[in-house]
Amino acid sequence: ALSSGTAALLEPYDDQPGFSGIKIWSDEELTAAVAHFDSLGFQIHIHAIGDATVRQALDAIEGIQRSNSETDKRPVIVHAQLIHDEDLPRFASLKVIANMQPLWMYLDPMNKELIAPRIGKRNDLQYQLRDMVDAGVAIAYGSDWPVTSENPLLALAVPVHRTEPGSTNEPWSPDQAITLEESWGFYTSAVAYQNFREDQLGSLEVGMRADLLILDRNPFEHNVREIHTLKIEEIYKAGVRVI
Repeated sequence: ALSSGTAALLEPYDDQPGFSGIKIWSDEELTAAVAHFDSLGFQIHIHAIGDATVRQALDAIEGIQRSNSETDKRPVIVHAQLIHDEDLPRFASLKVIANMQPLWMYLDPMNKELIAPRIGKRNDLQYQLRDMVDAGVAIAYGSDWPVTSENPLLALAVPVHRTEPGSTNEPWSPDQAITLEESWGFYTSAVAYQNFREDQLGSLEVGMRADLLILDRNPFEHNVREIHTLKIEEIYKAGVRVI
């Protein structure tokens, strides 16, 4: 983690000269493991936070794309919190899905008090969502529950206004904000695609599984800074009302 000063970085931590974090896997170990599980038909799913481990994960995935590019792999890198500029376009070229946590995309106390002193100017390079979208990166959301809330309504608009839910603070890196429509898609159709279930879930269409909810207000006609106050009135699973 960046907060503990252990996430592997391409350049040393500002507060620990000469120390660039810890890789859990060596490059050779990760490449071999990814190749092995890909050969067994598993979808690759790697958690990577620092820019060095994001690059390491991309390198390992590039290896399996070169050796066997015919299958629909949909490899996933979770968090992708800090990405070097040279690596950002590789997500799209390698068809890697970035599974990101929308509730983390504001300048919270952890960032201000623990991460910023460790990585300095690089702190504002985290969660480059706008740049990723513009580069054609496939993005899907996840919560990282139970570390943070699993409630999508709490997190949905955070990448849009880049502040804490319910806050009037200035946005963090507002140039990386996305639209509510984009954010909604990353929670629905994009997640279905990541899980190879886009023919069943992720959109309201004839023939799809009727997993849906009814809100008390239309979020697209609402102040984005108040999206977290929306209430769920009904929930349906496979067309059957459960709440």
